[in-house]
Amino acid sequence: ASSDLPLGDGLSLVRGDAFGEEAPGEAVWAPGADRPHLLAVLRWEAAAGDASPVAHARVRLRRLLTALRLFEAGSFAFGPLAWTRTGGGTWQPFALGTIGHRTDASLIVTPEQEDELRAFCSLISRRTPRSGEIAWALRRFEMGCDRPVPAEALSDHLLALRALLEPEGPASGRLAGRVAALCATEEERPVLSR
Repeated sequence: ASSDLPLGDGLSLVRGDAFGEEAPGEAVWAPGADRPHLLAVLRWEAAAGDASPVAHARVRLRRLLTALRLFEAGSFAFGPLAWTRTGGGTWQPFALGTIGHRTDASLIVTPEQEDELRAFCSLISRRTPRSGEIAWALRRFEMGCDRPVPAEALSDHLLALRALLEPEGPASGRLAGRVAALCATEEERPVLSR
């Protein structure tokens, strides 16, 4: 709901029409669209020994996308291009790569939810696992989110769910009961489990 939502460490979500700096028109408006893009804006100064600004931006934006996907159900994605500039110079495009599949779904973050989203993004940024079952499940979840057709994502999401809820392996047969325990009332669990 706010035109600018700071998330911390120089990262903000900003409505394109509220972005105070002159940005390229392609970044702010989609061709033929009547509403501006939502921009993920990263202001960062590299120190000696830091990763390149583009590499740093890719990691930060990927973690933001993960946080948004986990925070609220929806289809969140970035466009294939990002824009960068140094020291107030001219804007230069760089290939971000297609990250996700865009739809018209939207997320409204009310002022009361802003602190919750900020804290969640911070948690994802600090605690994203790099190895183990949770890291593998998160990668499968992201693969599913990046698929252009929801039906193609089903196997990715089911494999991610299995890694989290049935670490004993499929031979244990516990996945259906655990999903039912999470998703149904006690009297509805047997039906959902079947």
